[in-house]
Amino acid sequence: MSTRYLGKNKESVNVYCTVLRVAGWALLASGVLSCVRHIIGIASIPAPTSHDLARYILLPQFVKYSVFPGILSLGVAQLIRYIFDREYQARWILRNTDKILYAYAIFILAAWVLRYLYGRTGSGLPPWWELPLLILMLIPSLIILIGLGRLLRLVMPIIEESRTLV
Repeated sequence: MSTRYLGKNKESVNVYCTVLRVAGWALLASGVLSCVRHIIGIASIPAPTSHDLARYILLPQFVKYSVFPGILSLGVAQLIRYIFDREYQARWILRNTDKILYAYAIFILAAWVLRYLYGRTGSGLPPWWELPLLILMLIPSLIILIGLGRLLRLVMPIIEESRTLV
């Protein structure tokens, strides 16, 4: 990166990193607290029925929409700081973002399978028609997550090497 570009945009990059970190921690905390609250709520029911236990299917939603995006937000903030700040060293999330993306892909696949087998989507479509639609939604998401993980795994050594050259 040219120092001229960094000099002009350093403030906006710092603001963006700060926003990403705050948003990431907020998402992570809210997702974990929602999961804990949900588990405690269901566990406090004296004699849970199958309808009560079916609410456990909602747990992946908390993780999918809060925990993983929070971790990824923290990872992007670390990547930006790693690229722009020569003194900054890669932290745990940045060093393992590829594995986090792979885990996210596996988690999404498992959540969709559980939802299909036990929860249904509530679309009103017959099961034989619902499955192809789920696959059409699922496959691109998995390809994107796995591709981003592979790309990051390939790019990180290049970034590290370019930092040592200057």
